[in-house]
Amino acid sequence: MSRTTGVADERCRAGPGFAIAGGRPSVDRPLGQSYSGAECFPSALPQVPAMSETDLHALEGRIDELVRLCEQLAHENQALMGRHSDWASERAQLIEKNELAKSKVEAMISRLKSLEQNG
Repeated sequence: MSRTTGVADERCRAGPGFAIAGGRPSVDRPLGQSYSGAECFPSALPQVPAMSETDLHALEGRIDELVRLCEQLAHENQALMGRHSDWASERAQLIEKNELAKSKVEAMISRLKSLEQNG
């Protein structure tokens, strides 16, 4: 059974011009005779209905709009990534400053406690 069409065509699977060898079809056509898959799989490709010129222009416009939107989103994404990076480095600096202030406050408290005990 053909996976593409869902219908077995015995003439194409093992008929004239074909031989099944090792589970794979092989072509044994006379030299110069070409093979077209359409003879065995006529509905392998989806049938696309004919489109009018206005439909094609509308589709082209929609595709162009999607391309512009993708480009716009890519630029916005780059800007957001840059802002994220800036905020991450600012956060790291603030954490470092906070740790430094915390250690200074702890040192002041220790000195005050020692002055209190000695005084």
